[in-house]
Amino acid sequence: MEYKKSQSLSEQVADEILDMIVVKKQFKIGDKLPNETELSALLNVSRTTLREAIKMLVLQDIVEIKRGKGTFVKSDEVDNFTLGNLKSNTSDLADLLEMRLIIEPMGAYYATKRASDNEIEKIIEYGEIIEQKILNNEDRTDAEQQFHNAIAKASGNSFMKELVPIISKAINESVILSKQYEKATELTLKDHRMIIDFMKERKISRRAVCSAMVASLALGVLEGCGSSSSTTASSAAGSGAAASNERITVRILKSKAANEVAAEQMDVWKVLGEKFNMDFEFDNPPQDNYNERLNLVMMDAQLPDIIMDMPTTEVLKYGESGVILSLNDYIDNSMPNLKKEIDKRDGVEKALTYSDGNIYYMPMLDEKVSGNMPYIVRTDWLEKLGIESPVTLEDWENYWHLVKTTDLNGNGTNDEIPFSSYDMTGLRNFCTAFGCLDDFYTDPDDGGKVHYGPIDPKYKEAVTWMHDMYEKGYIDPEIITMDYASFVPKLAQNTVASFYGPLGGMLAAQNATMPASFPGFHVEATLPPKGDAQIHSYIDQEPRAIAAATITAGCKNVDRVIALLDYMYSDEGTLLINMGIEGTHYTMQDGKPIFTDYVMKNPDGLSPKNAIGTFTFAQSSGPFILSQDEVTQLDDDSVNRAKQDCIIPFLEESKKYVIPGSTSFSSEDDAVRRAVMADVDTYVDEMIIKFVSGREPLSNWDAYVEKVNGMGIAEVIDIYQKTLNG
Repeated sequence: MEYKKSQSLSEQVADEILDMIVVKKQFKIGDKLPNETELSALLNVSRTTLREAIKMLVLQDIVEIKRGKGTFVKSDEVDNFTLGNLKSNTSDLADLLEMRLIIEPMGAYYATKRASDNEIEKIIEYGEIIEQKILNNEDRTDAEQQFHNAIAKASGNSFMKELVPIISKAINESVILSKQYEKATELTLKDHRMIIDFMKERKISRRAVCSAMVASLALGVLEGCGSSSSTTASSAAGSGAAASNERITVRILKSKAANEVAAEQMDVWKVLGEKFNMDFEFDNPPQDNYNERLNLVMMDAQLPDIIMDMPTTEVLKYGESGVILSLNDYIDNSMPNLKKEIDKRDGVEKALTYSDGNIYYMPMLDEKVSGNMPYIVRTDWLEKLGIESPVTLEDWENYWHLVKTTDLNGNGTNDEIPFSSYDMTGLRNFCTAFGCLDDFYTDPDDGGKVHYGPIDPKYKEAVTWMHDMYEKGYIDPEIITMDYASFVPKLAQNTVASFYGPLGGMLAAQNATMPASFPGFHVEATLPPKGDAQIHSYIDQEPRAIAAATITAGCKNVDRVIALLDYMYSDEGTLLINMGIEGTHYTMQDGKPIFTDYVMKNPDGLSPKNAIGTFTFAQSSGPFILSQDEVTQLDDDSVNRAKQDCIIPFLEESKKYVIPGSTSFSSEDDAVRRAVMADVDTYVDEMIIKFVSGREPLSNWDAYVEKVNGMGIAEVIDIYQKTLNG
């Protein structure tokens, strides 16, 4: 039996025993479980692991240990431990509603396909009762329960019936919440009618039913978590509640980068506070914990005024529900600096505009578009070998062969590693030389149609080549299990000849640290691998694929907050945020701002980027323009050469293939996309590892493609195509 790596082995064994009791009914209440020797052999785990699993089940009151007698089944009721401790608080509620979003759309799909005529009639009857009760402003809780329970039963899936108690809890809370939010009630009516229509016609697709149900369920997740979005939005939208000269407090949620001090300590925010007569209260969690904190904040009854760094994939659902404000009118009428920057950059307005026609966030803008994930090689080793930096696939193979057969680090041991990376992405992106990407991409040779790389015939050619390189010993076998934390120490061992990584975090960092231990050490970026194509798989495109700033419905002084944020896009604001305070952090020389020694030769021994992080957030993200004056001064020579020689010349060609990270999907389409890709990504990752390592023969490629197709990848390709076509 194979177990998933996402759980501990003991947790997985506990789940398996639980499955034997609750689902498979192999053991009833009062039954004695097999002894340790027998059960560990049955589950193919050690007795130590089994004991840990049994302890977990004891704590959940599923089994009990009777001294001298053995282990006995005490309960077979799963909801004793999955639901018993649920309280009526916002985090549990959000989870319950999100669970409905995950489960119910597909339940409705299968119900439509499998239900008997009588079952369909019952579902329709309950739906019509719900509609009437909504229109009469009557309590519909019981009818909602009957409606959704009938759908679960009609799905024909035995597990759905086990989930009915959980779904029921979520429905009860949803009904209560929808009474408070007019939009939620409207969507409930709309979506119930759509489901009933599907039931009547018996014609349905997974995509259609997911689209039908997702809106109201997603809205429940958002609006059911304590935010007063509906009522606040209308009042906030036109508010300038405080007089223009009155000092106000502005609450901001923003992530804290590793190289930054706390936001309240930054000089830039102090300057902005005095300029706009504002005090700032920051919720400033570390980047690693930001998403968790964001989720909690969105459930809070009192939202911050500004939220920075919200993932763009989350923006639309909060915007559609009114939790964050549409910025269209503000940008047109009250944000001249941002509007100017948007207007002068081709494609930015389109990229910012979501499927509902609204712009919900202010972006971070770069003065130049650039990629930052090249392949990197040991140039000191290239010199020893007397060869140029590899470009073609033949060049790469030749370089790797020479590395494999030459003691380049001079330690007398054949321990050089031709190519490594902190995950399989570094290897898989060699597919660009074959004219495809390791993701969804547009094919210029096919009229710009959207393709999914990992099932493309071109990708098979790439995987065949990767397998050949792996078999020859040129690819680090640990690449399959490597992560960033374990990869960095490996680079420090002076064994890796080439790798894949970010310009700052890998290229500059290696050149800054390694020569002290290994004199002569030097790395440089390479051109994109050249084959049928020569493109970058990862490029930064304007705007950055982050929501640099959003304004929430809880903001009481929208006009003044708008003025603050728009200032950040002005020439003066750009200079302040990028360079800091004149005379302290920079001086003007020949009309250009130049960092002082505080930044470049920090008296406290801080690196330039860490020094900048003491007075501004320019090294992370925000609603501003990233100035090249700053970037050029901070980048070392190898990084600047990489941008000028290896990245920028290939950007226009790369854009023909790369789908922008800021691509906006409708909430319905995004729900379908995420649901399908959750399974596809897991399966594809597993199979590519097997193909490359030889654990799966490439003769099974067609079967692999067929399975991915069966998972619904065509639906997702259609979603991308429709979105890109506008």
